[in-house]
Amino acid sequence: MKTIIVAGGEADIEQLKSELELGLHDLLIAADSGADYIIGAGFMPDIIMGDLDSMSADRASLTSQIIEYPAEKDFTDLEATFNHAVSLGADDIIIYGATGRRLDHFFGNISLLIKADELLIDCAMFDRYNRIRLISSEITLIKEKTFGKYISIIPIDDNVNITLTGFKYPLDNYHLKRDNALGVSNELSADKAKITVHSGRVLLIESI
Repeated sequence: MKTIIVAGGEADIEQLKSELELGLHDLLIAADSGADYIIGAGFMPDIIMGDLDSMSADRASLTSQIIEYPAEKDFTDLEATFNHAVSLGADDIIIYGATGRRLDHFFGNISLLIKADELLIDCAMFDRYNRIRLISSEITLIKEKTFGKYISIIPIDDNVNITLTGFKYPLDNYHLKRDNALGVSNELSADKAKITVHSGRVLLIESI
């Protein structure tokens, strides 16, 4: 089940509108003020979740199912929304509004990509400038379909061994460590490029 989740970080309304107009999703969920972005794009979320401390939409005008939590809790609104989507059968999740000025929330949100990978769920985070995914096996990138020109590979484990083919800066079974920035700002040199993660996990960030 393809699910779109919109969180309360910074989401580009035109980008979100273009995604929603495709009509390819089965479920649309807002995490708290993510509802404002969805409504601003001209749509209504199926579900709104969170402590609702930052949502400005008039609750009386909403047709959404509302699941409210207390403000003092040991999980974030986006984490609760992600977990609920999984419980409903989501196996392909796109998240908007997971980046923004709150770096603490952003780094916390990265944990959801790790959880999705462990659950064998396809998951990607989008903002106006980036697509962020977690890779733990092999993926082929097609140049004309990449989100942006720049491809960065950030190790989140210390045991990452990786091979890059079809890139401006290729690697062959290279031990990519967390204490350097070697994987930042690569580019495709061929129409198709392959990333093979032999061990460990990496963040794949495609940037404009």
